[in-house]
Amino acid sequence: MTKVVLASSMAKMESLACEKGCSEKDFMHKAALSIAAYVESFLTKKNLPRKVFLLVGKGNNGGDALASWLLLLV
Repeated sequence: MTKVVLASSMAKMESLACEKGCSEKDFMHKAALSIAAYVESFLTKKNLPRKVFLLVGKGNNGGDALASWLLLLV
């Protein structure tokens, strides 16, 4: 079963973490690394070409998606 966190709850958790010394930049970097690793693994397992399109909705996920895409270019 996948656990889901409400956006408002996640924002509060991130805010509290930043108060304790974490940074939004670190969160974005870690998310980008995880997304890029998953996409790379998926493409390799399925023997698909490394052609990726970003479909990003509203919210704070655009930066994570862009950073992931940049990591996949390398």
